Amino acid sequence: ELWGVADRTDYDLTQHQNTSGVDMTYFDQETGEHYIPYVVEPSLGADRVVLAFLVTVLTNLNKVPLLGGFNRTLGVLVGLVGGVINVLLLLCLIWAVIVITSNNLPVLNDSALSGSYFYSFFSAYNPFMSV
Repeated sequence: ELWGVADRTDYDLTQHQNTSGVDMTYFDQETGEHYIPYVVEPSLGADRVVLAFLVTVLTNLNKVPLLGGFNRTLGVLVGLVGGVINVLLLLCLIWAVIVITSNNLPVLNDSALSGSYFYSFFSAYNPFMSV
């Protein structure tokens, strides 16, 4: 829903008139009548317009063959990078657990792993080691 329209009829003004005692009638000079006007309340927010604009632009961009393929390729690359980062964080967490419990795990202590490439890499770049 981009644009909302609430047809409030004369309910709000009638309730206000009954509660406050203020006369909310309108005098029509042509007909000579007093009446409470109906209220139509439109609502249009900037957030709705921006969202509709973004949806329209992105939908149309994906229809362009070159850009649609680029978006899919970029999505795959971003997904792969995110996956690699998650795997590295998981390995760092595992490594931190191994280092913390090295006295209890004799097979996976520092002396058993100190010559490996992974040991030197995760020792240098492990964010948990600096805590």
